Amino acid sequence: FEKQKLIQQQLVLLKHSEMCQRPDDTCQVHYCQMMKNVLAHMKQCQAGKQCPVAYCSSSRQIMLHFTNCADSDCSVCSPTRAANHSMERQSYRLPAGLNSEPEAPDMSHPTQHSS
Repeated sequence: FEKQKLIQQQLVLLKHSEMCQRPDDTCQVHYCQMMKNVLAHMKQCQAGKQCPVAYCSSSRQIMLHFTNCADSDCSVCSPTRAANHSMERQSYRLPAGLNSEPEAPDMSHPTQHSS
């Protein structure tokens, strides 16, 4: 259950960061800028599971799952879709360059720290 919660949190943060238009370091969402940097890196990364960049491999797996998930009751995706009604009307496509095979999730590093 804890791993599932961490994946959900990372997905929410990824989707937020993907859409966030605020200039660097002005967004109040914790780790938004870091995930913007990860998303930018992912567009060019060819290392797959061996990538040493924090959150690259796990974020790729999570985004690929979210993009391809057709299960309306998915315990990972449905909370994010339900919380983002405006995003439900948009297509869930990966940013250019993120099309690869799913990898095993690497959740050894939590995406959010308790404040």
